[in-house]
Amino acid sequence: MKPGDRSANRSPVTRNPARTCAGSAGGTLAVAELIQTHAAAITAGVTADTSTARVGPRTGDSPARYVGRVIDQLHALHASVERLRSIVESLDPIQLSAPAYPSEWTIADTLSHLGSGAVIMRATLDAIVSGIPVAPGYSQTVWDEWNAKSPADQAAGVVGADHALLERAEALTESQRASLQFPFGPMTVSVPEALGMRLNEHAVHTWDVEVMLDPAAVLSEGSSRVILGSLPMIARFAAKDDGVARSVTVRTSEPTKEFVLATGAGSVSLHPGAGDGPVVEMPAESFVRLVYGRLDTDHTPAALDPAEIASLRPLFPGL
Repeated sequence: MKPGDRSANRSPVTRNPARTCAGSAGGTLAVAELIQTHAAAITAGVTADTSTARVGPRTGDSPARYVGRVIDQLHALHASVERLRSIVESLDPIQLSAPAYPSEWTIADTLSHLGSGAVIMRATLDAIVSGIPVAPGYSQTVWDEWNAKSPADQAAGVVGADHALLERAEALTESQRASLQFPFGPMTVSVPEALGMRLNEHAVHTWDVEVMLDPAAVLSEGSSRVILGSLPMIARFAAKDDGVARSVTVRTSEPTKEFVLATGAGSVSLHPGAGDGPVVEMPAESFVRLVYGRLDTDHTPAALDPAEIASLRPLFPGL
């Protein structure tokens, strides 16, 4: 199985590149896929029940902290968008039709996924701010439109869609950044959490493209720094217990953070802090890629302990 081919970890499903999340397990609603389904609640003109399915805001979060988090998310997302733009501008037709890291997708398919997601998320922002729901079936219309584009148009379109989403998010007032809630399928999330989900998806899929052109590609430190904070939530969706009872402390560098990873009894938990078990050290970008199922043997830094990483890979089959 060549690097990036994780199809053996997924149930057989028919996938729609603009609509679905590359590499996610069939039957599992991955976090990135929530970004593509959040318009359903807006289309219906309802808000998800937050009594049991609320991701934010958290108790103790002040408006100033929320605004600061949005600034961090937007800064990192800007950098990721510019990184993808520079990559897209260098692609030729043959490269656009070549496989991306999730090998069931071409590079153009991956760009279509990102572009359609940006369009839908921007429309959702408009709907939340204005109080006017998007038209019924809007998301499907966007997916169909992007799936019908040529590879060249998908590549050109993602750049414009990315910038349009950034401009809309930057136009939010401080009050809106601190108070607006996004419906994401069965739950609601705050503005910084919604932008964080978009950053995660954008940075990881940008790597999915870049690594096929440069096998030594890594995630940027800026993106990794922001994404680290969301990994406990991502692990709730992405991790799969392998039946081995363990508790290890993952210590990252660039930036330095610690997480306790515990498995066994059919569950996997990841939370900030240091435990009493063995310590596994790795760059932050490598840890992000591990949780997202992208730290295969051909793309693991040589300085990491092969046995340690091999023992952790089965926990994260990939999004």
